Amino acid sequence: MPVNVVCPQCGMENKTVGVFCVRCGARMGAPTVHQKREVFPIGRYLAGAARLVGILVLAVVVGLAFWPLPVAETTVDEARARKVAQWVGAMELLIRQQGTTASLLADEDINIYLAWRLQEAVNASRAQGAQMSLDRIRVEIRGDRVRAVAVGGWGPFRLSFDVRGLPETASGPFHLAIREARLGHLKLPRPARGWVAGKLEQILAGMTRERDVLNHVRRVDLTDGKARLVVAP
Repeated sequence: MPVNVVCPQCGMENKTVGVFCVRCGARMGAPTVHQKREVFPIGRYLAGAARLVGILVLAVVVGLAFWPLPVAETTVDEARARKVAQWVGAMELLIRQQGTTASLLADEDINIYLAWRLQEAVNASRAQGAQMSLDRIRVEIRGDRVRAVAVGGWGPFRLSFDVRGLPETASGPFHLAIREARLGHLKLPRPARGWVAGKLEQILAGMTRERDVLNHVRRVDLTDGKARLVVAP
């Protein structure tokens, strides 16, 4: 630590300890010790705090994304499932014959049919190289929306998808105009909604007959628990 002796007369800082000032020759007093004052590292503190906040935000996002959604079990009633299968076959025949008809489907019938067809659809999607396997799916119909919730495996991870929207047929083949999408409990921004919908379509890619019928739906009217579909060529 440097010791400077300050002259009491002229203020000169003498770098070496001596009796007289090197500038004016005056007798000097006791040496004055100058210590360098340490500045608080505010920049380093803020950078560390920002990193901590970033890690916490990332942990919350990942936690919400991998927090699975509850999906109710569907008890398969094979007789009811086969009735929906007959409806699909009748719609296919009607479309080939250039006919038009309207039918009412309940969401519980749809869910029973999906549970019945699920394994076949999953096997087909795997054959086409889909990365995800589906364990469970539920459809909920309300007067203002259709909601589809699916849970499946993606490699070693468990993922769940929640898509909500309205059926749309005016601009081409039947599709769900998505209003909201979630990965687990994480609500996704608008650009990511199509990604979730695409994953669901990829999982159900093996259900080609059903997809063909939906592509010929010309109008959908929703009420709680039911959908009225108008099918035409």
